[in-house]
Amino acid sequence: APPPGETSRLSFAFTGVRARMEGLLAGHMAEVLFLGMVTSAFTNWMQTIGQRSVSATSAAAIYALDPLWCCLFAYAALGEVLGKLGLCGCGVLVVVWLCQLANALRDGAGR
Repeated sequence: APPPGETSRLSFAFTGVRARMEGLLAGHMAEVLFLGMVTSAFTNWMQTIGQRSVSATSAAAIYALDPLWCCLFAYAALGEVLGKLGLCGCGVLVVVWLCQLANALRDGAGR
């Protein structure tokens, strides 16, 4: 059994979290549903379908570009801009992806 007072602290913490969560979600259920259905469920479903037509190596390379796609969509949708370090990171990702693509094409692994 928990020591005296420990249960009340825990229930107080959960009550605070619940109240905060309800406050954040109030009036934003459409956004929450969109995020859950489109950005999570739909993308995972499309990923499963897409993996049927590419090799495991190509799929891994595509998934490794996820941060790059996030940056591109953030730029297009929100006007966000990367700094020098972020641009260098994107450049490294693209170079690695191009090397993998060249190897896959050379080996015939890129179905």
